[in-house]
Amino acid sequence: MKIWVASANPVKIEASKLGVETFFPDEELHMNGLPVASGVSDQPFGDEETRLGALQRCRHLNTLYPDDLSIGIEGGLEKTAFGMLAFAWVCVARGKNRGLAR
Repeated sequence: MKIWVASANPVKIEASKLGVETFFPDEELHMNGLPVASGVSDQPFGDEETRLGALQRCRHLNTLYPDDLSIGIEGGLEKTAFGMLAFAWVCVARGKNRGLAR
C-alpha cells in the first residue's frame, strides 16, 4: 500500500506508519513524505486554523495521488482556561473517502 504523508518530518511519517499498521497489519507499506504547504500560519492558532491546515495538506496529496492513502497532520495551539493547549488535527483520504480527527 502506498501512503503519502504531507510532510518531510520523520516524526509525522513514523506516526502515520504506526497508525496505518494498526489497521492494515498484513499490508506491505510504502511510506512517502512530501512537503506540502498548509495554507495557514507556520504555527496555527486555534482549532479552525489547525483543522484547515491538515485538511488542505491532505487534499493536495489526494489530488496528486487519488489511488493512494494521503495523510495531512497539523499541530496547533489554543489558549484555554488551563493555559496553552497543544494539539493536532489529522486528515486521511483516499479518493473520495476522507476522515478527520483531533
